[in-house]
Amino acid sequence: MDDRPRIDSLIKQFVEALNNDNFSAIPLTQEVTYNGSMLPDALVGAAQVVEHLQQISPFLVDVNIKEKVIEADRAAVIVRFTAVNGIQVLCCYFLRFQLGKICEIHAIFDSHFLISGTQP
Repeated sequence: MDDRPRIDSLIKQFVEALNNDNFSAIPLTQEVTYNGSMLPDALVGAAQVVEHLQQISPFLVDVNIKEKVIEADRAAVIVRFTAVNGIQVLCCYFLRFQLGKICEIHAIFDSHFLISGTQP
């Protein structure tokens, strides 16, 4: 069975929730893990992940999907964040899915744009 349409829908839900500050709409497992290039340690559990997203959301104006690759129960999604100061930053989310929800998130930001202030 091809789960790509279902996973594609979950990715869209994730990005829409980031854009709308509707974090309860993100389909996360209760034991989801979130690792990020700007985090000292992994976040574990839906409550910690949602809290982190709520903390960064005031700084984001827009999140757009640029590219995505879906393979089996995993996806790589490149998004462009537009911050409140107008700076745009690329991020690659590596996602894993389980039982129709996101169970693993790895967020890797291209910090070059944060440091230089240039646009992707």
